[in-house]
Amino acid sequence: MSKKSIAWGIILILLAAYLVISRLGLMPGIPMGKIIFTIIFGYTAIRGIMKVDFMQITMSLGILGWVYDDVLGIEAITPWIILLSAFLLGLGLNIIFKRKTMHIDISYDSNNPNYRYMEFKTENRKECTEICDDGGFISCENVFGSTNKYVNTMEFTGADIENVFGCTTVYFDNAVMKNGEAVVNVENVFGETRLYFPKEWRMELREDKVFGSINCKGMCRTDINAPVVKVKAECVFGNIKIFFN
Repeated sequence: MSKKSIAWGIILILLAAYLVISRLGLMPGIPMGKIIFTIIFGYTAIRGIMKVDFMQITMSLGILGWVYDDVLGIEAITPWIILLSAFLLGLGLNIIFKRKTMHIDISYDSNNPNYRYMEFKTENRKECTEICDDGGFISCENVFGSTNKYVNTMEFTGADIENVFGCTTVYFDNAVMKNGEAVVNVENVFGETRLYFPKEWRMELREDKVFGSINCKGMCRTDINAPVVKVKAECVFGNIKIFFN
């Protein structure tokens, strides 16, 4: 179990403890809606800080300010003024500290064993980044958005896919495993992730769910000699769907 799964488990345990204690009158009660919003947007704010995504940081804090406007005494500027200010502040900071945008696209060539596919996008946008380096490893991250990605590599070894409050679809139809084996790590939080694998692959699935679902559709190979993709899927309040076609 990953550190993120442990963290979410601890959060849910603390939430359960608070609900019991508050009902016993040992602590002041907080509406359930505020608790849920605090967990969700507190998490996205921390993720924004880790990724240096100013828009994600400011919008998360703006929404939390709206939720606790009575405590902070800022009812006069909620909701629209504080949300608009958070948006403009995040946009301005992203423009000032904008990172370079690079796009490299190499045409697919099935006859070239040294084929590489690389795509870089502006790092502070809500886009997924695909990288096929010398090891054929793919990294994809999507937050508050929707993205479709096509993996094209002749030496695929694995992937890290993370989706938070969005929808991510990754197609592995044109991926060829380097050594007949690959590891795909998937983390989905409050969103939906879809993975499309060739039906010629065999899958070994290890799943970890917290109020989420992980479903497989289609038939994959069961032959032990078939190329195997080892999927490690973690889903929190969302859906992961795996297709074989």
